[in-house]
Amino acid sequence: MATAQRTWCDGDVRALVPEVLDEVTDRQLANLYAWGQHEELRPWLRANFATSIDGAVADSSGVSAGVSSPDDKRVFALLRALCDAVLVGAGTARTEGYGPVKVRESMTDLRQEAGLTLPPRLVVVTASGRLDPRSPMFTEAPADARTIVVTSSQAPEDNVTALETVADILIAGEDGVDLHDALNQLAGLGLHRLLCEGGPTLFGDLLHEGLVDDLCLTTSPLVVGRGSPPNPGLTGHADPHATARLASLIEAGDSLLARWLFTKDV
Repeated sequence: MATAQRTWCDGDVRALVPEVLDEVTDRQLANLYAWGQHEELRPWLRANFATSIDGAVADSSGVSAGVSSPDDKRVFALLRALCDAVLVGAGTARTEGYGPVKVRESMTDLRQEAGLTLPPRLVVVTASGRLDPRSPMFTEAPADARTIVVTSSQAPEDNVTALETVADILIAGEDGVDLHDALNQLAGLGLHRLLCEGGPTLFGDLLHEGLVDDLCLTTSPLVVGRGSPPNPGLTGHADPHATARLASLIEAGDSLLARWLFTKDV
């Protein structure tokens, strides 16, 4: 039996659903996390989060690394390796110190086999356009995969002008970002596999609009508590209602990695 290539952040990974698989390889993981495709041209939107047992998506310092674990980093890397773009809210991009999206070297073959020749794009959603053009997410992005900023027509002109020299700008919506329009425009750029990495506000809004197709959710063996200020929940302040079915479940050390497919209203 082929064994998974190990790195410092890879432990034993065992698939439980839809079938039991021991010592799961990257290729088997890619099958478990296979991307869907819509008949129409809109993108497939996948969200990826880690939470503590009590549902926190950030530690007391406000970053997600504190509720993650080494065991889910392999899947995190795989999801990035097989997407067209990573979608993130401006607040999360600032807090987490985002830079350009990189593909783990051991997964470049899988990316090429999927027909993905360019690096994944980083897409930052901000109604105000308040981003630092000197940030690594702009200055370190490769020329063939510039960061995309999705903003609204009400964003201050100075903010947009400052970003135009370092990023590609998409205007979607007026008072706030129109997420339906934003995804349509991203599809028009050939970006059909979108991976949302947060934060909770953006994910909650996307789920509320019925735009999320599946959720990859790691439950880490931690209890974080509310903290001060209180830790955000998975969907932020939104109040979405959605139904999902379990597509896969993986045991990785003491963490559980689930993939949930959302049921669309007919």
